[in-house]
Amino acid sequence: MSRRDTESKIKEIIEKYNCDDEIKQSSLPSGSDIRMLLPRLERAAMNQADNGRSTVSRYGIWASTVNSCLNIAQQQIADGQPEEAVKLIKKVMRSMSAFEEIQALFDPWVNGESK
Repeated sequence: MSRRDTESKIKEIIEKYNCDDEIKQSSLPSGSDIRMLLPRLERAAMNQADNGRSTVSRYGIWASTVNSCLNIAQQQIADGQPEEAVKLIKKVMRSMSAFEEIQALFDPWVNGESK
């Protein structure tokens, strides 16, 4: 795929999900085992630390698991289980925070390497 085609496809995907009125789901396979949320993040980060070839796909699997957790939380709310949903949402928030901190480890601007 050419650079122009890739950019066009990226813009198309972003536009597809740029809406406030509905939840749109990816058609890609789901990483539905929510117990694997942090282990999948760890695998991706370790692969990134080793400059591994699977980094992006591992982060993609982790992101799919994040999405699955949020889908389950949404269903729990609909089923009248808001306490369980909040627990799951907090788990997702902790995972996202861990991701942010992990990425900061690799950011030369954060680590003062690009002054």
